[in-house]
Amino acid sequence: SEEADSSQQADGDSSSGSTQSESDRGSSSENDEEEREEDQDAPRRDRVMNPDWEPTSEKGKMLIVMKAMEKSNILLRPSCCCPWHAAIDAMKGSLVKLEGVSCNKDFTAKGDWQCGKCQSLESLQ
Repeated sequence: SEEADSSQQADGDSSSGSTQSESDRGSSSENDEEEREEDQDAPRRDRVMNPDWEPTSEKGKMLIVMKAMEKSNILLRPSCCCPWHAAIDAMKGSLVKLEGVSCNKDFTAKGDWQCGKCQSLESLQ
């Protein structure tokens, strides 16, 4: 008889045969909410956008931006000191506009291989 009682308690059964009382269910959902709140409060850790590749170095990111600058035929205003700084200003403006675009959870880094020196992702083409 004691074994039956302890077996029912271990299974979550009460003497009425139900598996979980109303108060147990309430505290369970409260515990779930507390766990979710704790997860939200936990510090987020850095992770790479695409786990197949190493993170791109700062030097690599600068080289990538410089390549984009070389592919952009921008307007040189009379007020600019030189084409280099005009291209930098143009890229900054484009980045600010891109920052305002809606989130894209599917965006990822793409490439066929990774440079061993700067960790930029490159294509075979």
